[in-house]
Amino acid sequence: MKKTTTITPVKSPVYSSQNLLQILFLLFFLVVFQKGHSQVTVSSATVCKGFSATLTAGGGSGSYIWSTSETTNPISVSPSVTTTYTVTDAGDATKFAISTVTVGPVAVATPSY
Repeated sequence: MKKTTTITPVKSPVYSSQNLLQILFLLFFLVVFQKGHSQVTVSSATVCKGFSATLTAGGGSGSYIWSTSETTNPISVSPSVTTTYTVTDAGDATKFAISTVTVGPVAVATPSY
Protein backbone atom coordinates (compact mmCIF):
# COMPACT_ATOMS: atom_id res chain seq x y z
CA MET A 1 0.00 0.00 0.00
CA LYS A 2 1.38 3.38 -1.02
CA LYS A 3 1.50 6.07 1.72
CA THR A 4 0.77 9.67 0.76
CA THR A 5 1.13 12.85 2.74
CA THR A 6 -1.22 15.78 2.34
CA ILE A 7 -0.12 19.24 3.49
CA THR A 8 -2.87 21.74 4.13
CA PRO A 9 -2.69 25.18 5.72
CA VAL A 10 -4.38 25.51 9.08
CA LYS A 11 -5.60 29.00 8.35
CA SER A 12 -5.32 31.31 5.37
CA PRO A 13 -4.24 34.95 5.75
CA VAL A 14 -7.07 37.42 6.32
CA TYR A 15 -6.91 40.94 4.94
CA SER A 16 -9.37 43.47 6.27
CA SER A 17 -10.37 46.80 4.82
CA GLN A 18 -8.44 48.42 7.68
CA ASN A 19 -5.23 46.68 6.55
CA LEU A 20 -5.77 47.89 3.00
CA LEU A 21 -6.44 51.45 4.17
CA GLN A 22 -3.22 51.42 6.21
CA ILE A 23 -1.24 50.24 3.18
CA LEU A 24 -2.79 52.93 0.99
CA PHE A 25 -2.04 55.60 3.61
CA LEU A 26 1.60 54.50 3.81
CA LEU A 27 1.94 54.57 0.01
CA PHE A 28 0.35 58.04 -0.09
CA PHE A 29 2.73 59.23 2.62
CA LEU A 30 5.72 57.92 0.68
CA VAL A 31 4.68 59.63 -2.53
CA VAL A 32 3.52 62.98 -1.15
CA PHE A 33 5.66 63.70 1.91
CA GLN A 34 9.01 62.09 1.23
CA LYS A 35 11.69 64.65 0.45
CA GLY A 36 14.15 63.51 -2.17
CA HIS A 37 15.02 59.92 -2.91
CA SER A 38 15.40 57.62 0.07
CA GLN A 39 18.73 55.82 0.29
CA VAL A 40 17.54 53.49 3.05
CA THR A 41 16.49 50.04 1.88
CA VAL A 42 14.97 47.19 3.83
CA SER A 43 14.69 43.54 2.94
CA SER A 44 11.13 42.23 3.22
CA ALA A 45 10.28 38.74 4.42
CA THR A 46 7.54 36.17 4.62
CA VAL A 47 7.61 33.76 7.56
CA CYS A 48 5.44 31.07 9.09
CA LYS A 49 3.87 31.88 12.45
CA GLY A 50 6.41 31.27 15.23
CA PHE A 51 9.47 31.95 13.06
CA SER A 52 11.64 35.08 12.84
CA ALA A 53 12.72 37.34 10.00
CA THR A 54 15.82 39.52 9.73
CA LEU A 55 15.41 43.12 8.58
CA THR A 56 18.48 44.95 7.33
CA ALA A 57 18.76 48.66 6.53
CA GLY A 58 21.41 50.00 4.21
CA GLY A 59 22.38 52.87 2.00
CA GLY A 60 22.01 55.55 4.65
CA SER A 61 24.34 57.00 7.25
CA GLY A 62 24.83 53.62 8.97
CA SER A 63 22.84 54.67 12.04
CA TYR A 64 19.17 53.76 12.05
CA ILE A 65 16.08 53.92 14.26
CA TRP A 66 13.47 51.18 13.81
CA SER A 67 9.76 51.41 14.63
CA THR A 68 10.49 48.77 17.31
CA SER A 69 12.75 51.40 19.03
CA GLU A 70 15.82 49.31 18.24
CA THR A 71 18.92 51.05 16.92
CA THR A 72 20.92 47.98 15.91
CA ASN A 73 21.27 46.81 12.33
CA PRO A 74 20.10 44.25 11.36
CA ILE A 75 17.15 43.43 13.63
CA SER A 76 15.34 40.15 14.13
CA VAL A 77 11.54 40.22 14.43
CA SER A 78 9.05 37.45 15.26
CA PRO A 79 5.59 38.84 14.60
CA SER A 80 2.52 36.72 15.29
CA VAL A 81 0.54 38.54 12.59
CA THR A 82 1.54 40.39 9.43
CA THR A 83 3.35 43.53 10.63
CA THR A 84 4.75 46.64 8.96
CA TYR A 85 8.08 48.01 10.20
CA THR A 86 9.71 51.34 9.44
CA VAL A 87 13.33 52.34 9.64
CA THR A 88 14.61 55.92 9.62
CA ASP A 89 18.13 57.09 8.91
CA ALA A 90 19.23 58.68 12.20
CA GLY A 91 21.47 61.06 10.24
CA ASP A 92 18.69 62.30 7.95
CA ALA A 93 15.09 61.81 9.08
CA THR A 94 13.80 62.44 5.55
CA LYS A 95 15.30 59.08 4.55
CA PHE A 96 13.22 56.13 5.63
CA ALA A 97 11.90 52.82 4.39
CA ILE A 98 8.95 50.58 5.15
CA SER A 99 8.97 46.79 5.19
CA THR A 100 6.16 44.35 5.83
CA VAL A 101 6.79 40.92 7.29
CA THR A 102 3.96 38.69 6.15
CA VAL A 103 3.07 35.86 8.49
CA GLY A 104 1.73 32.84 6.66
CA PRO A 105 -0.15 29.90 8.04
CA VAL A 106 1.65 26.97 9.59
CA ALA A 107 1.51 23.95 7.30
CA VAL A 108 0.34 20.73 8.88
CA ALA A 109 1.37 17.39 7.42
CA THR A 110 -1.42 14.83 7.59
CA PRO A 111 -0.43 11.29 6.64
CA SER A 112 -3.01 9.24 4.81
CA TYR A 113 -2.86 5.49 4.44
